[in-house]
Amino acid sequence: MYTVLVAENEPWVLKGIVQMVKAAGEEFEVVGACSNGDEAWSMIHEVWPMLLITDIMMPGLDGLSLVKRLSEQRTSLVSIII
Repeated sequence: MYTVLVAENEPWVLKGIVQMVKAAGEEFEVVGACSNGDEAWSMIHEVWPMLLITDIMMPGLDGLSLVKRLSEQRTSLVSIII
């Protein structure tokens, strides 16, 4: 089972990504969906996903800064930036 966290500030895009991940198969489970990088940062430390799908531009902490922070903390998860 691959656990996935999605961070996207556009509600309709967030909903679409979550639906696509769910449709990808039973081996993927969406464990969280959030609307900005700050929320994603907090949620990562709660649910410890294996995969992060994040928007590049979000209010507050953007996707690039989020991935950089994760790298600096040596958090082991795969990131996909859209």
